[in-house]
Amino acid sequence: MFVLTKCELGKIFQKKIIYVALFLFLILSSINIYNSFQIYDYDLYSIPKDLQKPITENIFENKIKNINEGYIYGELTNSEKKSVNMYMAISDAKNNYDSLIIEKNSILEQLNTITNKSTFNYRNTKLQYEMFNKIPRPYIFNEQGWYEVVNYINQNGMLYVCILIILGISTAITSEYSTYMDSIIKSSKKGKKQFITAKIYASIIYTVIISLIFAAFNSIPYLMSLDNYGYNVPIQNIYDFIHSPYLLTIGQYLIVQFLVHLAGAIIFSLIVLLVSAICRSMLTSIFLSSSIWALPLVIEQYTYVEDKTPGIIDFSLTNIIKAAPLFRTYKTYNILGYPVLYPYLVIGIYIILVPLILYLVYYFFKNKHVQ
Repeated sequence: MFVLTKCELGKIFQKKIIYVALFLFLILSSINIYNSFQIYDYDLYSIPKDLQKPITENIFENKIKNINEGYIYGELTNSEKKSVNMYMAISDAKNNYDSLIIEKNSILEQLNTITNKSTFNYRNTKLQYEMFNKIPRPYIFNEQGWYEVVNYINQNGMLYVCILIILGISTAITSEYSTYMDSIIKSSKKGKKQFITAKIYASIIYTVIISLIFAAFNSIPYLMSLDNYGYNVPIQNIYDFIHSPYLLTIGQYLIVQFLVHLAGAIIFSLIVLLVSAICRSMLTSIFLSSSIWALPLVIEQYTYVEDKTPGIIDFSLTNIIKAAPLFRTYKTYNILGYPVLYPYLVIGIYIILVPLILYLVYYFFKNKHVQ
């Protein structure tokens, strides 16, 4: 099996289009990183050691009065820029703290109005309050740099990895049909099973490799330029996650984010492999695989109304590959009268579907009529 898997992995990496796309995407990533470092001097956003802690009224009142807001006009010295950035960090922390208190009080007020404690509404509101009540006070923190690290997978990372999966895997089995190798493979003793198993292993290994390449390439430059302050800061200090109920630090979220992204990418690669097993035409396989990935994005783009998207978007594989949409807000679903958190439900559904996807890959290849 090791030899077969190595052979199938070699077939994937023999495709020149993969290297062209990989080179192009790394160049685009380099440009984004370069532009970011040109815009921001991250040293000017550093927080002094004595202020690397949660906001308090005392810190806000005593420190804020010593920082001059009047630096917004004219050319600023580095010292003045640091003062402005410090003011913004303290002010943002205070505003986030006020918003958190208002949100918690609103949820508690709603909870107290529900008299029937056996309903889904009560259980859901109680869970929401318990989660928000555990969130610590916002830290004095500048998100510049950390935002780029946290948000990369949600944007370009998802795009690059999915395109490379389609380029590398969408013709993995279809190419055997087009060259009539499937008849030879099926006539061999172990061709119907071990052949497909090797392709599955190779697809998973390929997906892991490209996911690691992009995650490392787009994170390491920022992590090297930032000090250690940030790993232990609650994820709610990043603007996109202000309303997140999950008790995660930025460091913990980065690990969870990558694991969820990787799981979604692997599941997507298996779906692409299934499409390849169904289609005899390589162009059809590429088109269908691309549609499975792109259709939810198109629907989301053109049906976005009042911050609500259709259920098909909530349960699309694209959201798992992005990872961020799963953790931004409090969202649950009613399962037998009990609230189940959105990320747990959607990830669980796709994990349950994996055995079915694998079975169908074997089934369609085994029963595909040999021409």
